[in-house]
Amino acid sequence: MFYDQIKGIPPTKSNVVWLLFQLSSFVEEEDLEFGKKSAIVFLRNFLIASTIGLTLNVQLKRVYPPILGMSRFATIPIRLLTFGAPFGLFYNSTMTRFDQLDKTLEKYQTRVIKYQRTADIRHLEPPRKDNEGKR
Repeated sequence: MFYDQIKGIPPTKSNVVWLLFQLSSFVEEEDLEFGKKSAIVFLRNFLIASTIGLTLNVQLKRVYPPILGMSRFATIPIRLLTFGAPFGLFYNSTMTRFDQLDKTLEKYQTRVIKYQRTADIRHLEPPRKDNEGKR
């Protein structure tokens, strides 16, 4: 039954993300914690960079008053660049997190592909710890 539902899904990254949201029991605890921490870091970086960008835009009027008299076609690119500049401060940390999340997603994509080929549920399950299997 379960195999019939998954075998027809193309194993693209977006489909694997959807599948992991539906079947969260197959996600390893470390990956789940890393995903939660990454979401917090992304949100923090966005909020800080947006606040700095808005502050720079407001201060731009005080530092360079002729900007108020310029045409909209000249001021819009200047203001967009001023708003977007602080995002460069957080580029390295954000991209490092995205790369690590992408590697994690590739790991689960490989598991889904192996499961589709073999129909063996062990390919989807996280690897067992040594002390979990012994009782």
